[in-house]
Amino acid sequence: IEMWADGTLLWALWESLAVLGAGFGLAATSGVFFGILLGGYPFMGRVFSPFVTAMNSTPGAAFIPLIIVWFGLYTEAKIVLVWQAAVFPILISTASGVANANRDLIEMAQSFGANRRRLFWQVMVPDALPAILSGLRIGAAIAIVGTVIAELTMAQSGLGGLMITAGNRFQ
Repeated sequence: IEMWADGTLLWALWESLAVLGAGFGLAATSGVFFGILLGGYPFMGRVFSPFVTAMNSTPGAAFIPLIIVWFGLYTEAKIVLVWQAAVFPILISTASGVANANRDLIEMAQSFGANRRRLFWQVMVPDALPAILSGLRIGAAIAIVGTVIAELTMAQSGLGGLMITAGNRFQ
């Protein structure tokens, strides 16, 4: 009650939500962008698919020491950890949705003279929208888990920092 009254808890919540928002925003932007590239250009998909699969299958906790070395224990490191947790489900789902666009719609658009750019942006990407939104939904859930992990391992501020400080005082 005291922490709510003096604003400490509200400020910590705001800092944690800012990390979540920034990390998920970056993950959504980069995941959708690179997913569209990997799904829309089969050669790029074949080249980068092993790397995406390897990074996705590696546990996120394995990257924590590397992230701490590169970014320290501050907000930037927490944002990178949230981004790393959320980007791969978004990227994989987007690439799959674009790569598996409805072939009948593609052939119909080609028969009406659609060029590659129009075919890509007006047929393939809208057809992949359910997969993109599904990836964003899964990525949002994983971003929340990533935020909790980031707050507990790199606790300088936010709710994690508050919990660590209280734990050190046996409160």
